[in-house]
Amino acid sequence: MKDPILSSVGISVSRDDTIATRASLLDRLRDCQDQASWQEFFDTYWRLIYTVATQAGLSDAEAQDVVQETVISVAKNVGEFRYDPKICSFKTWMLRMTRWRISPEQFQMFHLYAVKGVPVTQVARMVGVSIPSVYLAKHRVAAQLKREVQRLEAGMPGQTADQGSTRV
Repeated sequence: MKDPILSSVGISVSRDDTIATRASLLDRLRDCQDQASWQEFFDTYWRLIYTVATQAGLSDAEAQDVVQETVISVAKNVGEFRYDPKICSFKTWMLRMTRWRISPEQFQMFHLYAVKGVPVTQVARMVGVSIPSVYLAKHRVAAQLKREVQRLEAGMPGQTADQGSTRV
């Protein structure tokens, strides 16, 4: 079974490949000084966060930064998270934070290259990534936008899939 959050951006990490989140660990994480629990959290989730980041086109160093930023964000916000798997699983909540760490750079590259027409070499230099990373970001964001347009069009009354076809 695929994670809908990750699938929506073309990332394939099976939920079956991830470990179940224990409510007791989440309760212990509310204590920022509980180093053993935070180590357990890191040991459990770093690889999932890293995989999501690398599959989104980030380099090893960028993916490691995303892991670090996501863990910090979880530490700052875990007190606000209310564990109710019927509403939102912890992994979904955490992976949304991960995606927020990835998306800004991807969308920045897309905007500069595809929307503003900045040459790929200049975008790569400005953002500090390789030229293939800019092309990959353009491809992934364009595909994400296309899926979102199709989803929105499918939900419009009186609209068929062929009407209003948008090319991204």
